[in-house]
Amino acid sequence: EMLALAAAFYVNGRRAADYERISFAEGRLLVEACDAGCIARHELDPRWTRVHERRLGGEVRLLLRSGGSELEIGRHLIAERRASLAASLRRRLSN
Repeated sequence: EMLALAAAFYVNGRRAADYERISFAEGRLLVEACDAGCIARHELDPRWTRVHERRLGGEVRLLLRSGGSELEIGRHLIAERRASLAASLRRRLSN
């Protein structure tokens, strides 16, 4: 039991440091995500990037689509914040 508890704290501690940063700089849309200590950086052209929603069961997943590829965003957000992020990005990408 102690080993299982220690493993749970270890996994939770690694996930507590997860983050996602989305920014616009120099005409690019930048997405940086850290999952379990692994950092991935994506650079997209905002002129060709669109926000899409995919329903899986009772959840809505947000995707950025650009140039034939997809990138899921907002995984660490609650549903209301995810909807707010989608609206904000759609406004910014439409300009």
